[in-house]
Amino acid sequence: MRLVMTVAVAALFLSAAMLQATSEESLNSGYQKALADHFNVPTETVARLAESVAHSDEVPVVLYLANCAGVSTDEIIIARQLRTSWQRISALYGLTAESFYVIAVGQIKSKTFTPIFEKFRTTPKHKWAHMQLTDQEIISLVNLKFLYSYYDYSVYEIMAMRDYSNNFLKVNEKAACAKAELIKRELASQQ
Repeated sequence: MRLVMTVAVAALFLSAAMLQATSEESLNSGYQKALADHFNVPTETVARLAESVAHSDEVPVVLYLANCAGVSTDEIIIARQLRTSWQRISALYGLTAESFYVIAVGQIKSKTFTPIFEKFRTTPKHKWAHMQLTDQEIISLVNLKFLYSYYDYSVYEIMAMRDYSNNFLKVNEKAACAKAELIKRELASQQ
């Protein structure tokens, strides 16, 4: 009886681990497809980039910087693999904090984004070129730009989704579902 119970518990843990791995794989796949669509690159390129960075949340930063600077993603990856900060890589290509700014009017109520936008609010615009952003701030701003633009969805809703998710893969999934629901409601109201 004890052996049967041990096998059952082990099977349960294995099933849970497999389900979590499949769920993460599905989240990653959806995120990569959205990035490929948005930046007009093959999904294989996005998958390759995901293997070259520390975390999948950084892939849009690679694509965004390469696009803004007019260089290859490989050039950005090489700089990053040399442990260069996103701020420094951006500066190498003439990109400043203003390149990452997202227009959001009114009060921002986000534990993730309020401190970032406070930097912009308290720094005169003519000094944004000298403003320093951390790697995490750049990652957050680029993902915010990507997600609200790609899904044509509220920047404030994306911020809120990020506050309740531990990564942008999950925010992408939530935004995709929310946008699909909006479209569904719009279609239903037209009938």
